[in-house]
This record gives sequence, C-alpha cells and structure tokens, in this order.
Amino acid sequence: DGAGADLAPEVAAFLADYDQRYVELYYVANQAEWASNTRIVEGDDSNRQRLEAANQALYAYTGSSEVIDKTRAFLSLHAVSSPWLMSRLTVEEPIGVI
Repeated sequence: DGAGADLAPEVAAFLADYDQRYVELYYVANQAEWASNTRIVEGDDSNRQRLEAANQALYAYTGSSEVIDKTRAFLSLHAVSSPWLMSRLTVEEPIGVI
C-alpha cells in the first residue's frame, strides 16, 4: 500500500497536535460547565459568559478551516495506509469533516 505510506508520520503528527489542543480546550470548557452548574449567584452571569467563551473556542478549533482542510487533504490524497490513522481522520467526532 505505497503512495500514502509516506505521509503517515505527518498525519500522526497532525493528529497528535490536534488531540493536545482539543484536550486543552475541552478541559477548559468542562471546567466552565462545572462552575456554571455549581456556582450559581443570582444576577451574576460571569459563569455563563465563561462557558460560552470556552465552548466557542472549542467549536472554533474543531470547525476551523485549517483542521478541516488538512483532514480533507489527507483523505483526498489517500495519504493514510494505516487503518487506525484512517479511522481517526474519518470517525472521530471532533474532526467533523464528513
């Protein structure tokens, strides 16, 4: 399975970088969600604002043109010979390309 094998390290690096950033943003969003659900102060909407900002940052990253374009490029080039890497590019929820 030759042509795409050369890009496997690049795909793996892209996914490792993606995972690291995704986990960071997801953690912040979960912390904001927790605070929003546990620190309820009448008239204070700062928790809601933090939650919205954290979720927006997560959605902006996962839906960014950079992430989507790179994923599509890897898929269109048939750049992945590894079934595991291919499943990461197509099935994972955070990389919503399909």
